[in-house]
Amino acid sequence: MSEVGAKTLVFNGHYDVVPPGGGWTFDPFQPVVHDGKIYGRGGADMKGALASMIIAIKALVKQGVNLKGNLVFTTTPDEETGGYLGSGYLVKKKLVRGEACVIGEPTGPDKVDIAEKGALWVELITHGKAAHGSMPHLGINAVEKMAKVVVALESLKKQFAERKSKAPFPDEVRHITMNIGGVIQGGAKINVIPDRCICTLDIRVTPEETIEDVEKTLKNFLEELKKDDPDLKLEMRVLDRVDPAYTTETEEIVEAVKSAIGKVLNLSPRIGALTGFTDMRWFKELMPTVLYGPGSMSQAHVSNEYVAVEALLTAAKVYALTTMKFLGYT
Repeated sequence: MSEVGAKTLVFNGHYDVVPPGGGWTFDPFQPVVHDGKIYGRGGADMKGALASMIIAIKALVKQGVNLKGNLVFTTTPDEETGGYLGSGYLVKKKLVRGEACVIGEPTGPDKVDIAEKGALWVELITHGKAAHGSMPHLGINAVEKMAKVVVALESLKKQFAERKSKAPFPDEVRHITMNIGGVIQGGAKINVIPDRCICTLDIRVTPEETIEDVEKTLKNFLEELKKDDPDLKLEMRVLDRVDPAYTTETEEIVEAVKSAIGKVLNLSPRIGALTGFTDMRWFKELMPTVLYGPGSMSQAHVSNEYVAVEALLTAAKVYALTTMKFLGYT
């Protein structure tokens, strides 16, 4: 039972997974233990962490550890589609509270992630004028207009690259990044001048920036392009906005996880940051939040996904010691 007014630590993880795709040696939904690894969709991302959390909680109960605070375990169903109905719902409805949260995303046994990038997902649409393919002078080619926009966006990418983050992201992406054309569509038939073209932008935003400022910068940039070309009819639609997250390394929960990792593995833990986004986006609204879990992000969403059995045991020990360190015990 929870003690009202006592310090609370929240464990969180998601049990939904992405589709398996092809290329599997094993059945993705019939876990197989082979060569010290558990193969199956969700092993690394992140059912392995859920298992480790449950083992940690069971061990604390079995050993009769009398915690001075509350440990809350939450698991949600839709992180892979944004978390709006899972962790987002819990946070927005204030159905969960605490002084800190640990989310079991796969960081590897020796690393804790304290930050993650946000995202601005945008759809650009150029509008042209259809005409017969043999008489292009009678139309306006929307694909060609989009091509000019795509080329111009390279200069904005360079501007973004100059704004380095202090968070511990890999050096190659320690800035706002932009993926141009994750989806690009235009034209209907080879002999018709295309009157419409769509191109998506996936902009990943560092914690020092705000989604609003990045969106404004992009809008202003596109407006300048339209001024230079009267025939450029360009529309911008925002598909999603995700705020970045950052927990300072001096927070108590970071120190607790680092201490636990050090004791279990007898080494100095690594501090990192995630280039994607997770349910940290939600929990950081209520409490300092970190990511720690068995497995590797390199195994997430791939065929033959696996998590090492030893990593599961290590994570369980780290979760248990983190709980004792953060909440205290008698």
